[in-house]
Amino acid sequence: MTGGAIAAVVGVVDEVELIERCVRHLYAIGVDQVIVDDRGSTDGTLELVRDISQSTNLVLLEHGPGDPLDVTIRGASQLGLLRALGADWAIFLDADEFPLPATGSLRTTVAAWNFDATQVTRFNVAVTRQATGFADVPSPAQYGELHLFVRQPPGFSGGVEAAALAWSRGVPMPKAAVRPALATGLAPGFHRAELVDGGRPAENPPDDLVIAHLPFTTEGRFRRKVENIRRVMELHPDYFAGRQGWHWRRWRDMAERGELDGEFERQLLTPAEFELMRADGTVVSAADWFASRIPSASVSASRPA
Repeated sequence: MTGGAIAAVVGVVDEVELIERCVRHLYAIGVDQVIVDDRGSTDGTLELVRDISQSTNLVLLEHGPGDPLDVTIRGASQLGLLRALGADWAIFLDADEFPLPATGSLRTTVAAWNFDATQVTRFNVAVTRQATGFADVPSPAQYGELHLFVRQPPGFSGGVEAAALAWSRGVPMPKAAVRPALATGLAPGFHRAELVDGGRPAENPPDDLVIAHLPFTTEGRFRRKVENIRRVMELHPDYFAGRQGWHWRRWRDMAERGELDGEFERQLLTPAEFELMRADGTVVSAADWFASRIPSASVSASRPA
């Protein structure tokens, strides 16, 4: 990669439905190097990524079967690879996470940053029973049709555990973006980067970039996710003590009791729910979210060259 190059590290376990869309989107917004970090997929994801790597400069890291997610990982191997590849910036994602730069160009976005690490705001995509997704490679021209849950309900975790609220209505933790040369490590889940002395963390998440998180698309994908959750929690019981991964524990327990039926459907909005949430500001389009924060900015439909 050349100077100023941007890389994306994509962690993946059993995401055959989304991985190709994810990779195409990353290249479309101007990522120079995609690194897919496969943690033991068995659903065809690994074979598909190998095929994609034949026609792109994608790098595939294979960890083999066993642990679907090493929750103790601190990013040393990923950061080392990023430095070797010469990445100036890196963003850390899962395969169901789609970065949306306000201008459509991640390169333009990053060029304006005056810090060395940040946490990128992440919102769940509001999906309905009629449409469980969005444009394959959304550009700013489609941001008005891509709706996000931007306001978490009061008493969220208790409401989910009592089955009064759906998990999809919440606002998940942000993800890290960092200059690899200045990073000393990453928090578990890659939600935050740690910097060398003198490194400049951003005071606030950037206004010109948001991650659209698409956790629910099909029931089959959801059930594979819950099975992998069960394996992870068996392998790392100490890590999941207390409240860590409380929603994962809930889904695992529901599956063990044979009560997972209907949980996927609960995540999807009816048309009436969708309109109500749009009216009260719980759900807003990506275009409106950007306009509320950078009203003077021009959201262009252009793509990076």
